[in-house]
Amino acid sequence: MLTVPGAEVFSLVLEFARAEQGGDPYAFRLDRLQYLLRSADGGFETAELSWDKALLADLLAVQKPGRDPVSLQRIGETLRRFLQPAGWSEQEVYIQQAIKENKRVVLTLRSAAAELYALPWELITLKGSGQHLAELPGVLVRYEWPGTSTTPEQVSSSKSPGRILMCWSAAAGAVPATEHITAIHSACESHQLSFDEARDVLPRASLGKLDETLAAAQRFGPPISVLHILCHGSASGQTFGLSLHGEDVEEHTVVDAGRLRQLLAPYASMVRLVVLAACDSGNSGELGNQLGSVAQALHRAGVAQVVASRYPISVAGSIRLAQVLYRELLSATGSLEQAVLSARHSLARDASQIDWASLQLYSRASDPVFLPPSYLLRSPSAALEAVVMSTGSADKLTVPQREAAPKSIDITVSHRSLIISGIALVGLMIASSLLYAAWPEGPDEGPIVLDNGRCLSLDQTDFETKRDGGEVQQWVCLGGANQNWYRDGRRIVNHNGLCLEVSPPDFKSGRNGGRIQVGVCSPTSDNQQWQQNKKELRTYNNKCLAVRSEDFDSGKQGGAVQQWECTGNTNQWFTDGHQSR
Repeated sequence: MLTVPGAEVFSLVLEFARAEQGGDPYAFRLDRLQYLLRSADGGFETAELSWDKALLADLLAVQKPGRDPVSLQRIGETLRRFLQPAGWSEQEVYIQQAIKENKRVVLTLRSAAAELYALPWELITLKGSGQHLAELPGVLVRYEWPGTSTTPEQVSSSKSPGRILMCWSAAAGAVPATEHITAIHSACESHQLSFDEARDVLPRASLGKLDETLAAAQRFGPPISVLHILCHGSASGQTFGLSLHGEDVEEHTVVDAGRLRQLLAPYASMVRLVVLAACDSGNSGELGNQLGSVAQALHRAGVAQVVASRYPISVAGSIRLAQVLYRELLSATGSLEQAVLSARHSLARDASQIDWASLQLYSRASDPVFLPPSYLLRSPSAALEAVVMSTGSADKLTVPQREAAPKSIDITVSHRSLIISGIALVGLMIASSLLYAAWPEGPDEGPIVLDNGRCLSLDQTDFETKRDGGEVQQWVCLGGANQNWYRDGRRIVNHNGLCLEVSPPDFKSGRNGGRIQVGVCSPTSDNQQWQQNKKELRTYNNKCLAVRSEDFDSGKQGGAVQQWECTGNTNQWFTDGHQSR
């Protein structure tokens, strides 16, 4: 990718406030809301956005496997129309002119209304071409919380260069740790930066172990400048957190955004970049909640730069992200901004995923851009890798591209891409997708995914106790064993060996609203026999597996799953993620 050191950058800041209750970032309601957009002369223009079922449905649909590509385009058009009354047409002209002049474009979204961070601004479309803003070469979209500042970089008496700490946790399921370590090691080796796996890799990471490692680096050196966290994301109340090991290595704990902020904020003068290789690490959760995403919480606490994924990210995508991001960041002419652009371009090559649109950067408009990171000192000889190309101008340099194809990873379920973490949003709001977890033994398993993005789940306590009659319910897709099912003939079997069934009395009566549960598997029990009819799962009494309508529409955690007459409605549609035995 062509880079032009010192090239002019066209910067554009979209700064919003809500017209009503503008002093409260969290005073959101589902309605047609007016926003104030600051203009270049310091005044304000008015823009209106309708938070209606159509928008929420698109925000949900864009994250589903097999998504309709029109949903991405429709979101982009919605955002463009939203900005239109506030002078976006003029800004479009400036952006297109800057691109023609080979200038880089940086668009910063800064909002005093928390709900606007839930929108994928990377998808804004340009009138005429219909292209998404983030698909244009040299156009960077980033996010900033107003009224915050970057913690000043610590001045070290040591001449030691900053280093990368790669920490990973498979507490909630397998992660491609080897591939990420290899990507970072290869980039460091190519660009003469030390990476000692014995020192710079923290396996089975817990909050306590991470704190100890950072404290030692801050006190004794060499400093840790980049923190790379690879793990699963998990729902945490109204938003999302990171699934790490507990202090007991056998334990699994969800570290919410507030707790991770509490841990990392004291190290923000040393740790300048945090890379969150976890699904939904940039997902701000239920609209209007006070905590926001993990990435946003770290940014607000003063971390200079945070890279995250708004949606679930595929395994192959996470590996490619690590490969390209660090290769570009550590190059002689590298910068984080260029690394993010290169990574987004590389991720777009996988037509089956939207990892390219999910990639998210938090940094501040007041900080310099497209400059080599001061926190990663390079040896003088590293500058030799910048090769002068025959472009007709000696000031145009390019870094040789050495991107390797992602290694194949044998951690798939039901022949689908494993997602590092797939969680669903709480409530009506932005949902998520699913995490497929690989289990070491047993038949090929997978989730049963509802059309609203939730998963068919066996109550955790009933799962662990193997209770006959255990409750089956709608829940966010956490990738746990209690959400994994497989077929055994016409039976659907949970990971704990119990079979999905209609309660015997309700099966016999055929009543609408009959209880769905698990029971001891019996080959002679008709109430455990299921037939798949397109997207429906039908019982042997010709009823359908259904989620109670109001629970389906709201996405309620613990929503009721029941027997109902077959209507063809979407609350009776399922993606069967398991295979026959």
